[in-house]
Amino acid sequence: MVAGSRNDSGGVGLRYFRSLDAAHWQGSAVMETFIPRKNLVISPEFSRQRQNMLRELEKADIDPPISSLIARLNALPCCFTIQCCHGHFVSPAGDLIQSLATAADYQQSGEVEYRIAYIACCIENSAGGKILLAALEQVSDLEPQYVQFGSAGWFWDQYPNSYVLQVEPERFACQDTALLSYREACLVEEVRDGVFNRLRDILNQF
Repeated sequence: MVAGSRNDSGGVGLRYFRSLDAAHWQGSAVMETFIPRKNLVISPEFSRQRQNMLRELEKADIDPPISSLIARLNALPCCFTIQCCHGHFVSPAGDLIQSLATAADYQQSGEVEYRIAYIACCIENSAGGKILLAALEQVSDLEPQYVQFGSAGWFWDQYPNSYVLQVEPERFACQDTALLSYREACLVEEVRDGVFNRLRDILNQF
């Protein structure tokens, strides 16, 4: 779920929580988006928080390639999403690159800016929630150097049992943007698409 959103100067729809100041993106663009996985805890407010978040959901702000996936996650009674981004590649001029495969110019120019793909969600401490949590954690096995699963530390105090699945080179795991070579960006794009496809397969089992 998108709890808040804003567009940067390049027109890319990155997702932000309402309590985050715009300076998080306009400055160094370094934000703690990932900490090691915490265990599920008792959270009496889960049902109320889920209802509130789903009521405030702004579907138009969700990146189209993952909008149906987010809808399916939010249909699970043991889960609600907090933030998400499909992940974006941006040219030096700030233009969104729709497909790296067709962006031949970048093979010569070198670096491509990558803006992190992730889904942050809150999971209920229940039988269904534990199954979902275990399944999401296993997604990182696809490509451990580029996929991380952990707790959403910047949400945990307000939303206990918040977790994040993200696609980011491991060396940039605590950042929301990175400069990658064209070759590595192509790999990240492939991994990102594989992660979202794996999530769709997981949801087919629920």
